Amino acid sequence: MQQRTMYEWAVIAVATLAHVPGTDLDDLPFRLAGIALCTFGVTRLAGAFSRLPERVGGISLVGGVVLFLFALPHPHEMSRERSELVSPGSVEVFFPVDGTRLATSVIEIDTQVKDFVVIDDLSVQDARPGYGHMHVLIDNLLVQMPGTRVAPVCISPGDHTLQVVLVAEDHFGFANEADLSDTVEVIGAPDGSCP
Repeated sequence: MQQRTMYEWAVIAVATLAHVPGTDLDDLPFRLAGIALCTFGVTRLAGAFSRLPERVGGISLVGGVVLFLFALPHPHEMSRERSELVSPGSVEVFFPVDGTRLATSVIEIDTQVKDFVVIDDLSVQDARPGYGHMHVLIDNLLVQMPGTRVAPVCISPGDHTLQVVLVAEDHFGFANEADLSDTVEVIGAPDGSCP
């Protein structure tokens, strides 16, 4: 049996690593550059390119790994499409009520969830209708991903939009997200501040 050369192994590595699931053509140049740096680093550490110091090989290898990992898709990007799954359930924000002028900057949100199982495990899992957790947003910015208990949130002075959304276990919203969320407008305490 014929032994493979370093070049053949490099071609196999490039072909394999460049075809990781979730490949986006925008990320492909970064992946290929990372693979090339890794390949150069390994070949230098294996004794090739002897005119260059060994540390160049080590730096290239580390840089290539970082570049390649940077270009990999986030687990959420490899998940299902956002709009394909419909779920039962509803959420209602009891406090603060719409139009509340807050007396303090730190408040506890009181919600009621119906026909939906809120779980505490926030690791990315396969989506199931009727199961998931809440996302708490202030002015469309995610501030919390609580399981069964919403922690206190800080609301700075001024007008704000507070939204609580029921999302799937893979952190995506369901197709019927409008039915699974509640939004209230609040006015932050004039002398309150958030870190």
